[in-house]
Amino acid sequence: MFGKMRRGREFNGPTPHSTAVIAKMPLSRPPNYQFLQERRREAVRGQLLDYKKDIGNCDVKTSLFESSKHHYVRKAVERRVGADRQQHQAQINQRRCRFKQTLETEKEQLLQEMKDKMKEMKMERLSGMQERLQFLQERSERERLQQVTEKLEQLFREQDHETRSALSRRHEQQVCQERAVQMRTQQEEERRQREEDRWIEELLEYDQHTRDK
Repeated sequence: MFGKMRRGREFNGPTPHSTAVIAKMPLSRPPNYQFLQERRREAVRGQLLDYKKDIGNCDVKTSLFESSKHHYVRKAVERRVGADRQQHQAQINQRRCRFKQTLETEKEQLLQEMKDKMKEMKMERLSGMQERLQFLQERSERERLQQVTEKLEQLFREQDHETRSALSRRHEQQVCQERAVQMRTQQEEERRQREEDRWIEELLEYDQHTRDK
């Protein structure tokens, strides 16, 4: 019989004072297993960092490209709008000049007419002529503003498709308003014409009455 077992891997042999050592079982993992695992983790971590860095660079490049593209498009649109606006402004200035000349000519004619009739008409008759002059000035100003509004609306309709429906409704409202103004203007013009005819008849009657005396 073998001797009594000792603690650990040693045990007594068949003869006195003889011992034996149980061999160690081979390890299932290599000695540098932890080191290799750490190196693998570092390699995976490095790959992840490189991947994140590449994604970040791609995002930055994409953002810069989009920003440059938007900036270029915005500048091109601004240049186009600026050129169109200058062209329309030049046309509006030309029309304004013509309106002003027409208004001045009509004003001079009316002033001359007023001077010719001042000897025959009383002072209260002059107020009617002054009102007519003011009416003509306001009408010319309304026509000029209408031309300016139409040109600006045309420019914005060409630049912004989303506002076409709103501009269409606004144009319809403006047409209705202009028709109402034209009706009132026509009625006012007819009333003034009747008053002027009546004044002329009164002047003729007064002149005839003076001659008869």
